[in-house]
Amino acid sequence: MVSTAWPATRASPTTAKPAPTTNSAFKVSKEAEQIWASQHLNIEIGVGLGGSAWSGAMHWEEAVCEGLTLDELLEQSEVCTIGVDWGGADDLAALAVLGRRKVDKVWLLWVRAWARPSVFEQRPKIAPQLRDFEADGDLKVVATGEEQAAEAAAICARIWAAGKLPEASGIGLDSAGIALLFDALTALEMTDPLVQAVKQGWALQTAHQTLPLKLESKRLLHGNQPLLNWSVGNAKQELVRNNYMVTKEASGAGKIDPLMAALDAAMLMFLNPAASGGPSVYESRGILMI
Repeated sequence: MVSTAWPATRASPTTAKPAPTTNSAFKVSKEAEQIWASQHLNIEIGVGLGGSAWSGAMHWEEAVCEGLTLDELLEQSEVCTIGVDWGGADDLAALAVLGRRKVDKVWLLWVRAWARPSVFEQRPKIAPQLRDFEADGDLKVVATGEEQAAEAAAICARIWAAGKLPEASGIGLDSAGIALLFDALTALEMTDPLVQAVKQGWALQTAHQTLPLKLESKRLLHGNQPLLNWSVGNAKQELVRNNYMVTKEASGAGKIDPLMAALDAAMLMFLNPAASGGPSVYESRGILMI
């Protein structure tokens, strides 16, 4: 049996420095504690501390479709949805593809993320981990926001051209900071109703509550990507409107953008879509008059 131990952090065993203290003279933040655990205990930010880990994390390691690539996901899936969580110049941008498998309707998940050089400058504590994800191929480092938008749009266009997206609500965007991506999608003729905004916050509660159940029953499988594993390990949940939900505020220093993109994709898959078969022939030759 292939081990599915969390592979995201590769630091060699060393003598750990003393943990940050929390006495009256010096009180550290949750972020500082998470970073210390990540650097010196050889575990992900978020997993190293107690507290409210995302409820899906406990089932994550057992829900693996080892080596799942985007090519394999497209081959196995009857329909796909795409979720996007876009960041600023000092943050990650992430895209998640969720496929519904032809043979048994199991959901398959694959992610890609992008970072600009400014991310490494602004977040030096996690820079070594990000470089590992870059080496894995799951994180792409690009020079500009336009470049990362173009690459994300190209992935969307590939899935659309393969006929795997529904006619409506196939690409779901967190509406914050997505102007460049929206322009890139529009340039490739992917617009409304294919592209939709996905409400955030409490509106994502269906995904927050359902994905852990799908993981537990192995009705949601992922490819054991280190970047995505790290994101899940970082995720912390808090009580929002009587429901526990993952939030970036609760997750502190840990980056959870790939997981948030997956939640966006799940909200579209809940609509039980059918694949459209790709761009309409009428877009290239017009409507025939009979």
